[in-house]
Amino acid sequence: MNPTAQVQGNRMAVLLAAALFVAHAVLYWFTCDDAYISFRYSRHLAEGHGLVFNLGEDPPVEGYSNLLWVLLLAPFAKLGLSLAWCANLISVACGAVLVALCTRRAGLGAGLLLALCPALALWGSSGLETMPFALALLLCYERAQAGRFLAAGLYASAVLLLRVDGIAFALLVLACGGLKFGRRMLPALIAPGLCLTALLVFRTGYYGEWLPNTAFAKSELSSITLERGAKYLASFLLCFPAVPIGVLLATGLCWRQRRLDAGLALLVALATLAHGLLVGGDFMPMGRFFVPGLAFLALSLGLLLRARAVWLALLALSPLATLDVAPVPQSAREALHFRWNDPRWRSEKQQWSAMRQRSAEWLELGQALQRFTRPGETLVIGNIGAVGYASELFLYDQFGLVDREVARTTPAPRRVSAGHDKGVRPDYFFPRRPDYLGAWIGSAAAQPDPQQERMLRSLPGAPPLRLLRHPLEDGTDRVLNLWRLEWP
Repeated sequence: MNPTAQVQGNRMAVLLAAALFVAHAVLYWFTCDDAYISFRYSRHLAEGHGLVFNLGEDPPVEGYSNLLWVLLLAPFAKLGLSLAWCANLISVACGAVLVALCTRRAGLGAGLLLALCPALALWGSSGLETMPFALALLLCYERAQAGRFLAAGLYASAVLLLRVDGIAFALLVLACGGLKFGRRMLPALIAPGLCLTALLVFRTGYYGEWLPNTAFAKSELSSITLERGAKYLASFLLCFPAVPIGVLLATGLCWRQRRLDAGLALLVALATLAHGLLVGGDFMPMGRFFVPGLAFLALSLGLLLRARAVWLALLALSPLATLDVAPVPQSAREALHFRWNDPRWRSEKQQWSAMRQRSAEWLELGQALQRFTRPGETLVIGNIGAVGYASELFLYDQFGLVDREVARTTPAPRRVSAGHDKGVRPDYFFPRRPDYLGAWIGSAAAQPDPQQERMLRSLPGAPPLRLLRHPLEDGTDRVLNLWRLEWP
């Protein structure tokens, strides 16, 4: 093949893989509830209130773990644009670039493997920083391997600013460059070192803490978190058989071919798997914590694997979760159930569908609260994302993401879903005299759950409760239900 034809062929391969990814990501387009936490911080910053969740709270609480993502979205909030749309468009664009880079570096097989992967497609949107983080990590690795040390350091800075645990991943990919270039890699540490120093100075000066509050709200390492993390990893590997098969193939081929570059990429992929296990997993669908490692696995395979039949087999296995099928019986997957807050087992696609529906319902609830409550009123709630963003109420967070006291409680280890290890009962906030104890939208003919009502009325120190019902006036018979606490 002449050079011109080869260049054109490479361009076509890149465009094909990127376009396939975008189409796949649009199929999964959604905004998860947690993304609205970052959106609320971005909007408050754009409005001049600073990086705060609850207006008027002093000192403020760092209830996000993705500072750079919050800062990137603030200008769009200033322009009055939809942060959900802007965040998702940026995320899909980052995913397309990620797929394009892998295709150009490792071939069409690697690019198609990523484009067809449901995990990458699902987290191509979501409103979270997952895809920008994955892209920044890959760019940091690529620049480090190419000997572009200052550029690698800049991307490492982006990595540590996009996720609170990004510092560990940034150091890992820079260390991979150090194995190739030795001491010549030291200049790559300048930018992330300065960035980390500035971040710590800002964090301790503004929030009074050297770690974000989210780090304290998450559970500590224990046998329960390791069990949950192990089930999280095992469920992911069963749901995405191309991943464990790809890891085994890459490991064997690395050993046979003695390819350092492929081995280092595989090392990063394995590190993301280990990380997801050690932190106790995640309740969200399709292995969110493992997504950044997928590009490194595809990169490693693209550098090693030449057998077309094997590539075709991997590509056939990659999109199974989008079809909601798995190569193992459902009973085997149910045995690895790790979303312990919900006794019902769901497939990964079913979990995505449920999350998308809940997020839309909570956004509608927040919008209704904004109509029927007054600024400055307070609500005790566990799902603070979309409700908080749409309502702008002052929220008392039962799971401690934006509450210092809850985040520092030390409850007995419990079998709960990831991120819910430090939940507290509503009466925990009674000394703060909240205005509302619960809110939901339902039919005007429906009555409150009597069991829940008895539980709320029997909480220690509870004042009299009054149920407020506001018709939504949206052409339905639905009403906004609010439990009002009648403090003396």
